Amino acid sequence: MDGLLLIDKPSGWTSFDVVAKIRGILRSQATLTSKIKVGHTGTLDPLATGLLVLLIGSYTKRAPEFSKLDKTYEVTMKLGETSTTGDEEGTKTQVTDILDLPKAPPSPDQLTSADSGLSSFDVAMATSPSVKPLSTRADLPWERTILGKASKQPTENDIKNAIAFFIHTEYMQVPHAFSAIKVGGQRAYKLARAGKEVKLEPRKVKVYSIQLTAYSYPEVKFTTEVSSGTYIRSLVEDIGKALGTGAYMSDLRRTQVGDFKVKDSQLVTGVENTIILTTMP
Repeated sequence: MDGLLLIDKPSGWTSFDVVAKIRGILRSQATLTSKIKVGHTGTLDPLATGLLVLLIGSYTKRAPEFSKLDKTYEVTMKLGETSTTGDEEGTKTQVTDILDLPKAPPSPDQLTSADSGLSSFDVAMATSPSVKPLSTRADLPWERTILGKASKQPTENDIKNAIAFFIHTEYMQVPHAFSAIKVGGQRAYKLARAGKEVKLEPRKVKVYSIQLTAYSYPEVKFTTEVSSGTYIRSLVEDIGKALGTGAYMSDLRRTQVGDFKVKDSQLVTGVENTIILTTMP
């Protein structure tokens, strides 16, 4: 049995829970001597829902190929608070002061080292709030602010301006400490929960699109298409920094991986009798 299995992961399940469930079902249907391999193409947080692309049989050898596919998400973020985990599970801290943060700088293709005095590396770093807070970059040639120091709530236009900062932007993003990345053979989130310091190297990611779908302070909803390896919790926190309000991710649903869509998936609790595999050349 070889192919791809599209699963709509429910909240509360880890990606490994889903893999173990499907592996158990397949093995119960196979002969005693059969070995069924099951893997996935990208972890979803336990609280998140949506598309999980599972690899069955010989398709597990193609994990690197499918893991590189772009992904689309529906995101809900809450302004005015930060979370130690970047999501609902963490300890919340209320942000009472609107920070005086610079607005988005010109994009790298508009701002060259020839006319700015900055190297291409400096420009790339300037577009990455995760790597270095923009408010500490005193050498940058822009001083505009989105909200200033006023304690007002962001307007819808403020939200759109902050989001525009990241659209079509390739920047160095620092993965969240509460992520599934392995550090010294251990998951980063396990080290973080144990109170140990977690240092993760920034990685290049790209945000292809962000579409604001609803806003009623303090809740913002948007859809986004991003490159593989992009951490939505980190993106949400970066948007919160750009606004100066702070933010954390309160809900996440993955709707698409490459050309695979969640509308074509099966519920993990309803696959015992019928497992529909997708094959590709």
